[in-house]
Amino acid sequence: DWNGYWCVPGAALRPGDTEETAKARLAKEYGVPIRSLERAGDAGFGWFKPGDQGRGPGISFIFDTTLDGEPALNERQRWFNVKDLPQPTVPLHISHIIPMAVRAFDERHGW
Repeated sequence: DWNGYWCVPGAALRPGDTEETAKARLAKEYGVPIRSLERAGDAGFGWFKPGDQGRGPGISFIFDTTLDGEPALNERQRWFNVKDLPQPTVPLHISHIIPMAVRAFDERHGW
């Protein structure tokens, strides 16, 4: 839906998915196993760009994730400091998802 934009990593839940099947897809995308997922919160919003019908409204389950190794990097996958995000980044990720994840991380790790 946001072709050409950077976004936070994630997986859409498909019919019949469980947390484990989504976790397995993410591990495949990251190129390393996922050690832990801790729920950071939920963010409900429309997935579509203004003027586009896209997938319609949805909900994002946000997790503080610990990987068991270094994630894969390629032309489609990069990691950025939350204080230095690339442009363009999906606006709702900047305004909702990333701040929620940072707050949860800070609270869990005492920062």
